[in-house]
Amino acid sequence: EDINGLFNVDGTMDLSFSPWEFKLTGAVDLPLNFQFSGQYIYYSGWYWTPYVRVRNLDYNAYTGRYMNLTERGSQQLPARNLIDLRLAWTANFGKAVNLTLSAECFNCMNTDTVLQLTTRWGDYRLGSGNPWRPNSSFGNPTQIERPREIRAGIRLDF
Repeated sequence: EDINGLFNVDGTMDLSFSPWEFKLTGAVDLPLNFQFSGQYIYYSGWYWTPYVRVRNLDYNAYTGRYMNLTERGSQQLPARNLIDLRLAWTANFGKAVNLTLSAECFNCMNTDTVLQLTTRWGDYRLGSGNPWRPNSSFGNPTQIERPREIRAGIRLDF
């Protein structure tokens, strides 16, 4: 193994899990065959690690070697709070046929929580006059929570 590849590898895996997750779900039957339900979900932020790409090493001159600048998982993204709601109406046609019309809203508060970002701090080039070249997009979001979505549905049970 190359010792550079093992630098700061201990710690929490990047972008792999939320250590805390909480879900609260509820549903209520309303008059006139309406049903209303909702769900609140909390995820603590995923962990990430800033790293640098080292170039011009004899054994990996083209691709470079990635080295973590801090212990793996030393940084954490913001927590995620999501609210999903559903309203449905059901009509019964005899004993065996039901028609359900529904409207659902996902991410009702339209949160734009960051899910991923640019974690490469920059490049370090061995043997050059100015070895450090920072990445101008370091820390910029590359993925955010999906925007509010509204879905309508029709379901026929028979």
